[in-house]
Amino acid sequence: MFRTHAIRFAFAAVWFFLVPAVVAYVLLGILARPGVNLPLSDFAREQSVPAGIALFTVLELVLYSFRHNLPFARFVAVAGRHGVPVELRAELEQALRLINEADAIVAKHSDAIRAQLGAADHERVLGVVESARSATRAEPLDPVRLRETQSELNELVVGPLSRWKKSELLEYAGSIGTALIVALLLRAVVVEAFKIPSGSMLPTLQIGDHIFVNKFIYGPKVPLTDTRILEHMPPHRGDVIVFSHPVPALSPDDLIKRVIALPGDTLEVESGHAIINGWRVPSCPVGTYAVSEDPLDSSVGDLFVEYLEGTAYLAFYDHDHTPARQGPYEVRPGEVWVMGDNRHHSADSRVWPNGTGLGRGVPYGNIKGRAMFVWAPLSRMFVDLMGSPVLPEGAPVEILEAIAACLAKRPTPEETVPPSGKAALQALGR
Repeated sequence: MFRTHAIRFAFAAVWFFLVPAVVAYVLLGILARPGVNLPLSDFAREQSVPAGIALFTVLELVLYSFRHNLPFARFVAVAGRHGVPVELRAELEQALRLINEADAIVAKHSDAIRAQLGAADHERVLGVVESARSATRAEPLDPVRLRETQSELNELVVGPLSRWKKSELLEYAGSIGTALIVALLLRAVVVEAFKIPSGSMLPTLQIGDHIFVNKFIYGPKVPLTDTRILEHMPPHRGDVIVFSHPVPALSPDDLIKRVIALPGDTLEVESGHAIINGWRVPSCPVGTYAVSEDPLDSSVGDLFVEYLEGTAYLAFYDHDHTPARQGPYEVRPGEVWVMGDNRHHSADSRVWPNGTGLGRGVPYGNIKGRAMFVWAPLSRMFVDLMGSPVLPEGAPVEILEAIAACLAKRPTPEETVPPSGKAALQALGR
């Protein structure tokens, strides 16, 4: 019994999950590729998760329709029966499907069948169904009898009973429609795909990375509104969040940055280094590194591992910048202040206008969710954006060794939490 279940599980896992998932992923990548203008290309680029689920569903339906002809299908039982010849597998399943369909029609519309077809035809329907059921249970299967009863039952279902039968087209449309609705609901409430548009989060995120965003973690939003069901789940310092621009006129697109300061904090920035309530965010120098937003140009600077509220991440400080001190900024209730990890090439809270000058936080209502992991390209698949820092392939060995050394001597979580609010500044005489 265990062996039977194991074979069935392995067969289903390969053909009805792994194969359609891989093919859907490849097709989605082709459709969403810049410059490709195939049907559904725009949908694939703008709604990658629903498009991927729809592709997966269609491929699953296609494979399922050929399930008896797939490699190793002969080792899988049909309707709990082993040893069914390959040429009878589809006919046995078809007969069982017709029996179930006829049973459902009779159970739901028995009175209407008797009234519209007459008592004699009603009894004939019941007799044909029972005869077909007996043929499917025969041991061994009689191919002639199975085909005869299946044919007779099919004539009933597509003939007298057809007015109560749901068409296959509607069934397929319903399956695909259900998948799309589920995908859209998941996107609206639970998880959404996001593509990195710029280099403001280098080297943590590369331009063109595709990531998933957890939209539930800060409290789910009511669809089509900015109202959160659970308001008591705000971001933490160090979180990488996706949000809509606090000044919509500057950008209609969603942005991604790292949370640096919370309500009640006083934030100062010294040459890109964050100082929260008079406390400088702990860091460990890694060495000289280069990041590139343009294939023809790159920036050389200092790379650090920084530690904030238990999170370790990489921050890049360009050599070619003018030292400056920004702030102090007071973080207001109901908002967070964010900065890009590419500190001197990020338009963030430090430069957004607030009406009287520069410096503006992100309201909780603008936050879409927290970044989870990279799912494309393949070379960066499953990079955890809230886990240990990861550089792209090809990074210098000495840099990787320096990052490992910094992580090995990282401070305790308690040592990465800044003192709270204005009391800390008052203690420093500010």
